[in-house]
This record gives sequence, C-alpha cells and structure tokens, in this order.
Amino acid sequence: MKTYPLFINGEFVAPEAPATLDVLNPATAEVIARVPDASAADVDRAVKAARTAFDEGPWKDATAQDRGRILLKLANIVRDRAAELAELETRNTGKPIVEAEFDIADVATCFEYYGGLATKITGEVNPVPDKNGNHSDAGWRFRKYSPKLSSVIESLCRCATTIWFCSACTVVLP
Repeated sequence: MKTYPLFINGEFVAPEAPATLDVLNPATAEVIARVPDASAADVDRAVKAARTAFDEGPWKDATAQDRGRILLKLANIVRDRAAELAELETRNTGKPIVEAEFDIADVATCFEYYGGLATKITGEVNPVPDKNGNHSDAGWRFRKYSPKLSSVIESLCRCATTIWFCSACTVVLP
C-alpha cells in the first residue's frame, strides 16, 4: 500500500505529524492509498507557499496567451490519459465508470474553455453550451469560498470539481 506525502511548494514533503488517512474504494472498501492527515500547520504551510508562488512566481508575469497555452496543454494531457484518470476517479469515488469518463472529459473541456478565455476576460463568465446545446457547469462563478459547499461538492465529484475551481482561479485572478 502506497502512502503519499504532502505536496507543498512544488515538492513532496513530510507532514508535521505521522497520522494518515486511508483512501477507500467505496465499492469494495479496499484501501487504495494512504494520505497524510494534514494538520492546520500543514495547511498553513501550503497556503503560504501558494500565496508566495502567486505573488513572486513566474505565473504573475506570464502573458494571457502563455496562460491560455498552458491550460490548453493540460487539456491535451487529460484527454491523452482519460482512461487512466477515469479509472482512478471511479476507484476513488465509487461512481460508475461511464460517469467518471464523462467527468474526465468535462475536466479537459474546462481547461479548454478557460484556456481560450484567458485572452478574452471581460469581467463576466458566459454560459458554456455542451454538445446538445445545454449549459454546462463550467460557467459557474463563485464569489466566496465556502468550505461546507466545497466539501459536499468535492465528495461527489472530486476530480472535475477540483479542476473547475483551479482552472477558473488560475486564469481569472489578477
């Protein structure tokens, strides 16, 4: 059984305390991994590293075109590894593989949407139509972080939700 470290400031690092959490496949109750039970101090380290990276790292000086290209490249990586990512999402959440495949395709679409939007920011987020003309969740706009909402959504749709939050924030923040 692999035990994963924390990933902070671009490095895999040991947590402050040795406690771990089992990651279970909900369909079988099999332990598929172990992760650190991050303490408040670990979270604080991660937030400080993210803030420093944002304020002092290369992303703040990247052009909108460069940011868009990076997100489009991420979309291609997700599409290239879609089967692997869908299987992992199924094992991690217990959802049917067909639903996980849809979610992973949506992750790539999210990166493509925000990658294209990087050079077209107007202060508003347009609805994103899917292939049937219905509007997708990719156009959601969050004005305030809500830990309660985040944890509920995160438990239902871990991979896609993480990408929605990350790709939107990555492009929109000044």
